[in-house]
Amino acid sequence: MVFIGLIFINIFILLAVHKFTKIFLEKRITNFTIYVLACLSFLIAISISILFVNIPIINLMLNIAAIFLITLNYEAEWKRKISAVLIIYVSMIISDALLSTATRTSLFSAAQQTEFVFMHIVGMGLLMYLSAMLANHFKNLGTMAFHRDNSSSEAYSEKLKSKFISKEREYFYNQCELMRESVDEMKSFHHDVIKHLSAVSGFIKREQYEDSLAYIENLIGKVDVVDYSDTGNTAFDSIVNYKLRNAKASGIELEVAVSVPPKLQIDVSDVVSIVGNLLDNALEAVCETPEKKLTLDIRYNKGGVHVYVKNSHSGNIDRSENGQIKTTKKGNAHGYGLKNVRKSIEKYNGDLEITTTETEFTVEAFLYVLPLSA
Repeated sequence: MVFIGLIFINIFILLAVHKFTKIFLEKRITNFTIYVLACLSFLIAISISILFVNIPIINLMLNIAAIFLITLNYEAEWKRKISAVLIIYVSMIISDALLSTATRTSLFSAAQQTEFVFMHIVGMGLLMYLSAMLANHFKNLGTMAFHRDNSSSEAYSEKLKSKFISKEREYFYNQCELMRESVDEMKSFHHDVIKHLSAVSGFIKREQYEDSLAYIENLIGKVDVVDYSDTGNTAFDSIVNYKLRNAKASGIELEVAVSVPPKLQIDVSDVVSIVGNLLDNALEAVCETPEKKLTLDIRYNKGGVHVYVKNSHSGNIDRSENGQIKTTKKGNAHGYGLKNVRKSIEKYNGDLEITTTETEFTVEAFLYVLPLSA
């Protein structure tokens, strides 16, 4: 009868445990029957530890196992469940210690009468429930403070996100404009092709071969619209084609190779930051050299994207004491944007390597990204 009574009286402790689990764990994932069986097992285990177990280590193991059995009914990570078990058990120990100090007697003393044991358990349950309510109160205060302190941060993040979206749209629009201009040039050429062929034929008939060759070269220049990047990946194609659209007209000797999957697990904003800044720096620097050469190689290999940019440059490149490229007012354009490039690369656990000679500046970047499945 004492054992049965102890099971019922331990419901006070069970209610406190239930309160703690609702605070620290997520929603219950088991059905009502399984949860009831877990609660019944908890009551039996706790009652056995009080009545029949006088060995501290075994008592501890029984209590922790009983509490852990309750947490298994909730959806949460294992480390979160373990933390909840420890918090509940510590609350149980503290409540027992407070009552034992106040009454100068111990729950687990064999000399105690049944009435005292029942009163002690009721007191423990009430103290534990009070602890749970206090924990819930401080948790709510912490949540409110967290949201308040992060409101400005969230606003800034939204502003930054909006800025990147605007930048993405700008590059997509520029890509569409380049495609439209290319189509218009081809339509114009096809419309006047008979006239052009007639003109060439007239030069040849009059044996004006040099004029004929000049005329043909002029026609080729009008329709020579180059897509430097045509991978199907809109982000890479847009930024590369847009940045290099005027390179040939500026007399820059280009070597371009881009080979990436159409879809990658990388933010468009990071593509814009990395490729855009590296090309901006390279184009600005190369225009100040007599020998205008620029090499761009972007390819996907072994679970990552490798970006290689090499350009001719003139003059010395200043570095800070820690080896970072320093921006100057004269000529050294490479410092601009490199900080943003590094930030974007670090998001993908990548690496950035810069090497220089007296005439060449080389940047190599590697980002760990995977193709995006359709």
